[in-house]
Amino acid sequence: MKKSTQPILLLGLLLAILSLPAQKQDWRWQNPFPQGNTLRNSFFLDKNTGLMVGDAGTILKTKDGGKNWEKQESGTKANLYAIHFRDSTLGIATGTDGTILSTRDCGKSWKKLNSGRKDTLRGVSILNAKKIICVGDTGTIIRSNDGGNTWVYTPFPGLKSNLNDVFFPAPDFGSIVGDSFPSFGGPPIIFSGDSGKNFSPWGGGNAAFTGININAVWMPEKDPDKAILVGDEGTIVSTTTAGQTLSKPISPVTVNITDVWFFDGNNGFATGPLGTLLRTKDCGDTWSLITPPSPLNREILTVAFPDSSKAYFGGGNGLQFGTDDGGLSFTPFQIGFFPNFTDVAFLDDSFGVAVGGFGAVLRTPNGGKDWISPPFPPTFHPFESVTTTRLPEQRNKLWAAGGTYLDTARIFCSVDSGISWTPQRVPSPFKFFDITFYDSLRGFAVGLDGALFCTQNGGKTWVKKNGNTTNWLLDVEMPNDSTIFAVGGFGTIIRSPDFGNTWNPLSSGTQEWLTSVSFIDDSFGVAVGNHGVVLRTQDRGDSWFDVSPPKAAEIDFTDVSLTRADFASNKNGSGGIGVTAVGFNGVIYYSPDFGDTWIEQNSGTNFPLWGCYFLDSLKGWAVGEFGTILHTDGHVKTNVSIDEELERPRLADLGSCYPNPTYSSTTIPFELKAPAQVHLAIYDWNGRLIQTLIQEKRQAGKYEQLLEVGNLAQGFYVYRLKVGEELFVKRLIVLN
Repeated sequence: MKKSTQPILLLGLLLAILSLPAQKQDWRWQNPFPQGNTLRNSFFLDKNTGLMVGDAGTILKTKDGGKNWEKQESGTKANLYAIHFRDSTLGIATGTDGTILSTRDCGKSWKKLNSGRKDTLRGVSILNAKKIICVGDTGTIIRSNDGGNTWVYTPFPGLKSNLNDVFFPAPDFGSIVGDSFPSFGGPPIIFSGDSGKNFSPWGGGNAAFTGININAVWMPEKDPDKAILVGDEGTIVSTTTAGQTLSKPISPVTVNITDVWFFDGNNGFATGPLGTLLRTKDCGDTWSLITPPSPLNREILTVAFPDSSKAYFGGGNGLQFGTDDGGLSFTPFQIGFFPNFTDVAFLDDSFGVAVGGFGAVLRTPNGGKDWISPPFPPTFHPFESVTTTRLPEQRNKLWAAGGTYLDTARIFCSVDSGISWTPQRVPSPFKFFDITFYDSLRGFAVGLDGALFCTQNGGKTWVKKNGNTTNWLLDVEMPNDSTIFAVGGFGTIIRSPDFGNTWNPLSSGTQEWLTSVSFIDDSFGVAVGNHGVVLRTQDRGDSWFDVSPPKAAEIDFTDVSLTRADFASNKNGSGGIGVTAVGFNGVIYYSPDFGDTWIEQNSGTNFPLWGCYFLDSLKGWAVGEFGTILHTDGHVKTNVSIDEELERPRLADLGSCYPNPTYSSTTIPFELKAPAQVHLAIYDWNGRLIQTLIQEKRQAGKYEQLLEVGNLAQGFYVYRLKVGEELFVKRLIVLN
C-alpha cells in the first residue's frame, strides 16, 4: 500500500511550513549506504584526503584515507564526470550541461562557474593556480587563465568527437584523448608541450586505433614522452617516444577499459565493466586480471592512489572499495542490496519493510539505519505493494502483494515485522498491483484487468468483487471501514460505498493512467499519474480537479502520500494537507497546501522512485530502482527553484510513445538538440534488458522509432533513451 498514515504535527513544523516556498526537504540514502549513485571519478590530495564525484551531483569526501566517506553539498543535480585538485586551495569538478564547480576550501563548499557550454565536460586538469583545461563532447576544449572566473572555447581544428580525458602531470605538458573520429584518422590523441596553448597529434599518428575510443590517459610527472592509454575492446597502449612508436601489451580482457592510474612508474590499475580490474607492476608491460569484491555485475569506473599501497575504486550504483596492500585483498565500503524496490511501509518509527522485484524483502528494526534481508525470500515472484493497517493501534501485521503477468496473484502476510511470511490463498489468475488494509481484518487488493478482491478475516480468505471495469487497477485506498477507491488505466476512478458490493465510476477528467490514490480522511484525497497529472477531491470523490505542478507534463508520477499539517495554509478548506508525489528520474514534489503550490525537493538521485510512505508530516521514506531507499525526517535545506531545474537545457527530449497502452506496436518519438551517441532500449519491470532499438550516433533532429510488441508478454515495461550522459525513462504498457 503506497500511502501514508494519519500524521502528528510537531510544533517545530510551523516554522518549516511557513517558509516552505523557499526551501527543499533533505532526503538521505539508507540503502545502499553511503549512497547509490554511480561514481565516475576520484582524486586524492594526500594520503588522508580524497574525493569522488558522480551522478546527480554526488560529491563524497574522506578525511581518513578512505575509511569513511561523507556527502558534500554540490548544489547541482548534474552528473559529475571529473574532479581534479592542484592543491587544497583549488579544486574543479565538471559534468553534464557544461557544469563546472569550484572549491577553495578542499571540498567543503562548491561554487558553480559559467563555462559558456552545454556539452558534457568529461575531463579537467588544473595546471597551476590560474590555468585550467576542461574537455568534453563534440570536441569541446575550454580553458581558463584566471582560476575559473572566465572560460575560452579553443577547439582543435577538425575535431568533433567526444573528448574523454585530459591529463597534465606537470604544468608544461599533457595530453587529451577521446572517441574515434573518421575525418581525424582515428581517435584524438593530442599532446601539448607549452602549458596547453597549442596541441598537436601524436607523432606516429592515430590510424593504428581507427574505430577504437580512447577513454583515459596517464603520464608520469617528469617524462613527457611516456604515456599509457586505455580504451574500448580491451585496448591498452604504451609509448616512451611521444607516440612515434607504440607498444600494445597483451590485454587479458576484451571489454571497454574506463580508467587507468599509476602511483609510480611501475604500479598501476585499470578498470572496466562487469567488475573488470587489471593490475600491472612493470609500468604497463604486462597486465593481470584480479578479482575485486562482489557484486561483479557493476562497472568499475575510477581508481585513485593515496599512497604506494592504497588504492580506492568507484563505479556503478555507488560501488566503492579499496585495497591497502597493493591489490592482494580488497575491502568494500558500500553496503546494501540492489533489487528494484516497488513499495515500503512502516509499523511504527522503528519497524518497516521494503519489497520489490524477484520477491525481494528487506526489513528494518531501527527506522532504516539497518536493512536486513530474510534468510529465504518468501517467493521469487515480484512484489508490487506492501501495507499495514490504516488504524495505528492495530499495526501488528504486514501484507505484501504481487505476482507475474502469466501466473496467479500472490499475497503474503507477516506477523513478526517482516521476518517470516505466510502465503495466503487467492483464487485469482490476475497479478496484483496494490493492497490495502483498513484494520487487521478488512482489506482490498486490485490488479490486472480490473481485478478486485476483498477479505474480512485478515486474508484467510479472499473474495472476488466486480468493479464493472476491465481496465487495470493500479492502486486502492480505504479512507474508512466501508468506502473503497481504486484508480488505474485511462483515468479510471471507481468508488464503492459498501465494502466492494457495488461500484460507481467517477469522472476524473483525464485519460492519463492514474497510478496512485491517497485520502487523508473521508473527504480529502489526491490521485496522481502519468504526464505529471495530480487530481484533488474535497467532496469524497464526487468531483476531481486538476492541481498538477506547473511544467510537470514530462514527469510520470508513481506514488502519492498525504499528511496533515494543522498550522499550514487553509485557504482551500483542507485544514492544511501536505502532498508528496514521487516518480521517474528521482522526482519528488511536495505541496504544503493540498496542491495549490508545489516545490521540487532534492531526492539526491536520478533513479526512478516507485513508492513512498510517511509516518507523519516530517518522517518519510521513498524507494526505487537499484535498491534505492531514501529517508527524510523533515530537515530543511536551501532553495531549489522548480523553474530553474525544469528549464535546464538538455541534449534531447523523449516523448510519450503512442499508442500507450498498445496491443501490437507503438511509436517512440524523441528529439536530439545536437549530434550525439544514442542508446534506446526496452526493459521489463524488473530492469532486465528486453531489446536494444538504437545504439549509434545520430545527427540533430526529430526521430520516431517503431517498436513491435507482439512477442512481449502483457505487462509494464520502460523505454530508456540515453543521449550522451543524459538518461530519459518512460513507461510502456503492453496489453494482450
